[in-house]
Amino acid sequence: MGKGQTTQMDIGYMINNYRLWKKEIARLERALYGGSRNMSSWGVAQYGLEATMPKGSSIRSAAEMERMDVRERSQLKRLERLESYVYALEVAYDLLKDERLKTIYDCLLDGMTYRQIAEHLATSKDYVCQSKKEILRQIGQNGQIRTILTYSKNAG
Repeated sequence: MGKGQTTQMDIGYMINNYRLWKKEIARLERALYGGSRNMSSWGVAQYGLEATMPKGSSIRSAAEMERMDVRERSQLKRLERLESYVYALEVAYDLLKDERLKTIYDCLLDGMTYRQIAEHLATSKDYVCQSKKEILRQIGQNGQIRTILTYSKNAG
C-alpha cells in the first residue's frame, strides 16, 4: 500500500489479507514475546485485587530494545504495522450503516467467496459484489480509518 490517502483498492487488499495478518501477528508475538497478546483486552479496566497486583509489561524495555538484533527490530516494526491494519479493519465494522453490509463485511473478513456469501444470504453474487463496493466506499470515506492507516504507513 502506498503513502498518502487510503484508496478503496488499499482497503480491498487489506480485507483480502486480514486472516493472513491475524496469523502472522500471532507468529510474530510468539517470536518476540514468547506468547500471544490479546488485542481485545487493550484498554480494559481492572478492579479489586487484580487492579492492585503488579503486572509485567508486554512492551520491551529500552535496554531490551538496544539488545535486539536487526531482524527482531524489523519484526517488531512489522508486528506494529500489521496490528494497526487489523485494528483498523475491526474498527471499520462499527462504521458500516447497514446490518446487511456488516454481515457481508464480516463474511469477507472470514475469507468467504462472493458465491458463499450469496448462498449464505440467499441473494445474488452481483448483489454481494455491489455491496462490497459500498463497504469499501463507506470505509474509505471515514476519517478515523484514514488516520489509523496513515499513521501506520508513516510509522512503518
